[in-house]
Order: sequence, then structure tokens, then C-alpha cells
Amino acid sequence: MYKIGIKEFIPYLIYKMKEKISNRLYDRVKLNSYIVSKEVGKVGKNLRIMGEAKGFGHNVFLGDDVNINGCLIMGRGKVTIGNYFHSGLGLTIMTSNHNYDNAESIPYDKKRIIKDVVIKDFVWVGHNVIILPGVTIGEGAIIAAG
Repeated sequence: MYKIGIKEFIPYLIYKMKEKISNRLYDRVKLNSYIVSKEVGKVGKNLRIMGEAKGFGHNVFLGDDVNINGCLIMGRGKVTIGNYFHSGLGLTIMTSNHNYDNAESIPYDKKRIIKDVVIKDFVWVGHNVIILPGVTIGEGAIIAAG
């Protein structure tokens, strides 16, 4: 029987722990991606949802090779995300807003203004970005953090 010393055992233990954490993370990404793919109106190939994803519904359309590191979609407007999209942590996409222009009360009334959001191909969005209703982000754009 082969005995190993503490000097050999510690690196082996660290390697095994990293492997276990890595496999768990990979499984979570697969699960998140699968759940979102079943909720959205259309999804392309190679979807990767790394973090928490909320508000993805039938009004969301995702292209190929979309990588999202956490996202909240708010509102009933249509969201279209093109091919080769990558987001940082904490992305928020809003598709509706209060009616404040000629509102029946101050500062806004009960009416909601719904506008679609379009993100074209090859877009990179940094951490903690908020995309407002009616915005179109052009092809190849880079949106800085915050």
C-alpha cells in the first residue's frame, strides 16, 4: 500500500476542490441557460447564462452566442438581442416607463409607456448597465460599466 505525505496530499485536495467547484459552476450555467431557453420567444445556439436571469419571457428574442452574466428584464415590451452579445454583471433592461408627459397627475399617472429595446450584433455591455425603454444599441457597440 502506498502512503502519501501531507505535502503531496494538500495539493491533491486543493485540485479536487477546484474541480468540484468548477463542475458545479458549469452545471449551474447549463441549468440557467436551459431554463431561459424555454422561457423566451426565440433563442439561438450557444446561449450561456452565468448569473441570475429574471424577466425573460415570450417577448425576449436571443441570437447566437449570447453570454449573459446576470440580467433583469422589466416591462412588457419586446427585447431583441443579436448575435455575439456579452454582458457584465447586473444588466437591467427596461421596456416600460411611467407616463410623465401630459400626465393626468403629478409626477406621473397610472398609464405605462411601453417601448421595445433592440441590441444589435457584436455588442459588449459592462457591469451595472441600465438600458432604458426605446433604446437601440448599434452593431459593435461597447457600453461602459455603470
